[in-house]
Order: sequence, then C-alpha cells, then structure tokens
Amino acid sequence: EASGSAKEMKASITGSGKVYASNFVVDKCEVRISGSGDVEINVKSDLDANITGSGSVSYKGNPSHINSHSSGSGHVRKM
Repeated sequence: EASGSAKEMKASITGSGKVYASNFVVDKCEVRISGSGDVEINVKSDLDANITGSGSVSYKGNPSHINSHSSGSGHVRKM
C-alpha cells in the first residue's frame, strides 16, 4: 500500500494487476486499465479514468473534475 502525496500520478494496468494507493494523496490522477486491473487512489482535483474490460477505479477524496470512460463492465466509484 503506497502512502504519501504527489502533484500527479499515472497508473497503467494491462492484463491483471492491482494498485493500492488509497493513502497516497494526489492532485491529479490518470488511470488506464486494459483487462481486469483494480486501482485505489485518493484524488483532490482531477481524475481521468479509462477502463477497457472489467477493471475498477475506487477513489477517496472529492475531485472537482472526473472524466471516466468504460467499455465493458469496468466502473469508477467513490470509496
């Protein structure tokens, strides 16, 4: 489980994988999942998520802007 903070984070999962970063606070996060990956993140400002497949993005925080696109059964949800 990652912890700390940063201005920006980019996460990319192809196939299956998990990113546990709900205690890692970022201003901006870009997530790309192709397959069945799962990402947990804490976002303050901008969340951009693109999911192809059955992946999921779970976020903490109150981002002012959320841009999400999912093709398949993937989803973005607040924790």
